[in-house]
Amino acid sequence: MANKYLSGKLLEYYYAAYLLYEAINKNYEKEVITLFEEFKNNYPSSSYTHFVEAEMIPIYGFNEKPEEMSETIQIMHNFQEINSLTKAVSKLNAD
Repeated sequence: MANKYLSGKLLEYYYAAYLLYEAINKNYEKEVITLFEEFKNNYPSSSYTHFVEAEMIPIYGFNEKPEEMSETIQIMHNFQEINSLTKAVSKLNAD
């Protein structure tokens, strides 16, 4: 929508400012990453990229696919009953 009213350096600044605003306000939606990738493609030599990129790091981290749980990980049920490490270990060994 912005490209309807802005062009050139003003459009570049607008996109950079928008991305920075979203990142600073912790909008961790995946679309922000898509917009940033488009920004880098559209403005490969932008002087704003390194400012925005620094704020984008947590957004990339948040959107990374988590690793699958290892088969060796055990989930402890009734953890409220455990009040010592010895009891926790004995409960794990019992399962």
